Amino acid sequence: FLFPSPKTPQQPMDAYKEKLEVLDRQAEELVQASKYIEALDAMEEALNIRLEVYGETSDEYYKTADKLCELCNMLSMLSLQKEKFEAVVEFLRKAESLAQNSLDLKAITYNNMACYYRRIGKLRIALKYLQDALAIETRLEKSQTLADTHLNVCAVYS
Repeated sequence: FLFPSPKTPQQPMDAYKEKLEVLDRQAEELVQASKYIEALDAMEEALNIRLEVYGETSDEYYKTADKLCELCNMLSMLSLQKEKFEAVVEFLRKAESLAQNSLDLKAITYNNMACYYRRIGKLRIALKYLQDALAIETRLEKSQTLADTHLNVCAVYS
């Protein structure tokens, strides 16, 4: 499904909005059905369209990037449980690049990176990511992951 440039006057925004609604609904249904990779594909397509149509600094783009980041973090931890380390790294890299506009998501991603590095025995790197997460979380008014980060630090030291 190709779209002409959004700057083209004859291209109504309705076509973009309709395609985005379809992709968003599809992604939500796929997540509900635990078809996470297919949901990831739909979300990435929606993100690319939002980037093209609304720009990288738009709320539309940020909301989709945040959802995609959350999904990548979840997939990284599911992959870690299955010891699929290459997939873990791939999902965490995506999550890190998507988390640039959300301190909460950046802290979660750093926590997950620490879990990965702890699992593969690179404890110093794990601790560095946890320190980065703590630095972010202590600046936030309401961090929902601060306690988890402290527990992860304990796990690295044990």
